[in-house]
Amino acid sequence: MEDLSRCAECAVCFQPLRNPKYLPCAHTFCFHCIVRLCEQPRRTLCPICRRSLEHLCLSSLPTNSYAESLVRACEMLNADGETLATQQQKAADDRRSDEQLVESFKAYFAYYSGGA
Repeated sequence: MEDLSRCAECAVCFQPLRNPKYLPCAHTFCFHCIVRLCEQPRRTLCPICRRSLEHLCLSSLPTNSYAESLVRACEMLNADGETLATQQQKAADDRRSDEQLVESFKAYFAYYSGGA
């Protein structure tokens, strides 16, 4: 699960990709992170392959739909994982409650049947 989440993470901000865009070199970053990179006064390079991003038309960058789907899938898996953990904890609590109830009935019947 952690490896899958890392695939859906921006290499600039280390957060889940938001509005993921392809660069001409095919690397994907959050659109906001690309804008911030291009606003820097020095020569702008892809953070991964170092290809120049000069003369990049930000408005024409294609959206990485695969990355968007991957981020959504990771969010769903994470939510389901938390739900599963909560359900497992509740089931364990229920088993303990059932065991305590059985022990209480055993003590009750033992007392009233004279077996105590």
